[in-house]
Amino acid sequence: MGEKIPLKKRTTLAQCEIALEKSGGFITRAAQMLNISTAALTRRIQRSKRLQDLKAQIDEKYLDLAESKLMAKINKEDLGAICFYLKCKGKGRGYIEKQQIEFNDKTPIKKDIKEMSDDEAAENYRNIMKKD
Repeated sequence: MGEKIPLKKRTTLAQCEIALEKSGGFITRAAQMLNISTAALTRRIQRSKRLQDLKAQIDEKYLDLAESKLMAKINKEDLGAICFYLKCKGKGRGYIEKQQIEFNDKTPIKKDIKEMSDDEAAENYRNIMKKD
């Protein structure tokens, strides 16, 4: 008879926790550390409330860190950081970035596409697609 193939030992919950912590919550990296597939670790997390909670905790920790770094840059009057913050958090006060689309004749579309009728949208599309 042929050789028996040794069964792969199941990765423990504790090993998954350590890998998630060391990887900063990145599943792909944690799976590599455990020598298992990303899909296998994802399934393991989905089946374990403890791993789900740990993953959420790690994600929150790094989100807090990133926000604190952003605030430090804002406090140093970094214009890029200020603009980024306003685009993300200042929408309610009108700080939104609007996209302007131009036709070949450089005439901008002045109406939001969501407000256009099907005929207006089709006409705008035809104008955009015209060759020079």
